[in-house]
Amino acid sequence: SNANTELFFQTAVYRGDELLSGYAKGYWNVALGLSSTAFANLSPCTLTASASASSSAFDNGNTPADVRWPYIAWDVPLTVAPGTLACTSHAVGEGNGVEATYTPTSGHTFDASRHVGDPTVTRSDVAPVPFAGSLRYADGTAAASCDAYLHPTPPYVYEGSGSGVYTLDPEGDGLDLFDAYCDMTTDGGGWTLVMRFANGSGFTFNSAYWTNTALLNETSVADPTLSQDAKYQAYLDLPATEIRGCLRHPSTGAYGCKVYPIGAEQTAYDLFVSTPIGSDSNGTGGLYFSETDAERQQWLTYQGLTLAQSSTPSPGYIRTGINIDDDMSCYDARVRFGLALNNETNVNTLNDAGGFGASAYFSVACDYANTQDAPWSVGCGFAAGSTLYTTRGQIWMR
Repeated sequence: SNANTELFFQTAVYRGDELLSGYAKGYWNVALGLSSTAFANLSPCTLTASASASSSAFDNGNTPADVRWPYIAWDVPLTVAPGTLACTSHAVGEGNGVEATYTPTSGHTFDASRHVGDPTVTRSDVAPVPFAGSLRYADGTAAASCDAYLHPTPPYVYEGSGSGVYTLDPEGDGLDLFDAYCDMTTDGGGWTLVMRFANGSGFTFNSAYWTNTALLNETSVADPTLSQDAKYQAYLDLPATEIRGCLRHPSTGAYGCKVYPIGAEQTAYDLFVSTPIGSDSNGTGGLYFSETDAERQQWLTYQGLTLAQSSTPSPGYIRTGINIDDDMSCYDARVRFGLALNNETNVNTLNDAGGFGASAYFSVACDYANTQDAPWSVGCGFAAGSTLYTTRGQIWMR
């Protein structure tokens, strides 16, 4: 979010039952956190709302037909001019924007309701709506993931809000919410962006960001195609069962994506930390994906390359997976997420790697420790011997 232009920096909702013996009385309070630094850049801003009470539930939030129902209406200026805060204490019926009035006989629809004694909030408008720079449900709550927005359970609905920034609440407790970019259209939709890679990314194999809890450019979430490295809160907090890697074609600018299952539900952080670094040749580690060699080579074609650009154009060993490393020699080829190529029939003296956090074999000197990135490494792209091809990319979880 941008504190210079977004008025709301936080909201809080307090609701419950009054502890009055013999009475069914509830309370519902909403607190809005206003950013004073945004006032100077804002046009006049007005808070509008309505609220009422009844002894029984309204049908889908609608007041009874042919009845003029009493309710409270708010139409209160928050700012009257750039830099001028107007909101103070507003009593009902004093001509300051808070009035007791009646609905028309055609009725009035309330967006949310709650029964005293029932912690559940019933909503009539439950589609995601714009809220302080992102999308969340109309009552201020958030779904657990992008996929949860796309495939909600009643009474929530998805009305084609499309891809964009949504607020997520993976724990479902209303605490520690964060914004994330959701791709709601490609590969079935419901994808949450967890990492973004610049052309020339610094997220090489041994970058600490793969295995630590630090974030990078986490507020720059609105553009998944920006050529800037970023690691988001979703990397740490969003449980998922699928991972997707997308690479940009240098000529067309189009992104090609590879989708894989990752087994039990886990975060991206858990995936890269808990998957042992190693190989299938040695049985020491790596998470390997099952697909044809032609499908594996899409890691190259999506970035405008073929095996002809590889140092091993006729590989005997071609694999895709997570945390693949040549653990049978001291050569430097390895990859965090993507493709591994070798002219041998196993991982020994692995040649090239492509995708995310990839390094190639180039020197026979064995002069780089496993914890060091050799010069023939890329954060995103293809490392073919001493020749490096870089591109932009993204990692998504669902």
